[in-house]
Amino acid sequence: MTFRVRPATPDDFGAIYEMAKLTGGGFTNLPPDRATLVEKLARSEESFSRTEDIQSDDLYVFVLEDPKAKIIRGTCQVFGQVGVRQAFYSYHVSTLTQTSPSWARRSVTRC
Repeated sequence: MTFRVRPATPDDFGAIYEMAKLTGGGFTNLPPDRATLVEKLARSEESFSRTEDIQSDDLYVFVLEDPKAKIIRGTCQVFGQVGVRQAFYSYHVSTLTQTSPSWARRSVTRC
């Protein structure tokens, strides 16, 4: 089975919307909201058609397609820049575990 990655088009809306519904609404970049997805596809189309050699607040939406069956199996997005339209926050949640065998102590810190 061979798949291909290609730019998404407005014709892919149905398949992308179905995938978005499968996320349960907790996936920020793929919300099960029709208007938001239509806007993302339009923004992507605009980004792909850009002819200037500048980086802007571009969004590129791709789909993973089975070309023989013409079925969309996945999607991804690449942001040209972040923090241009709205603030961008990134969090990293981790656990630090420290052990002292000589003191027979163990410390766990969540940060």
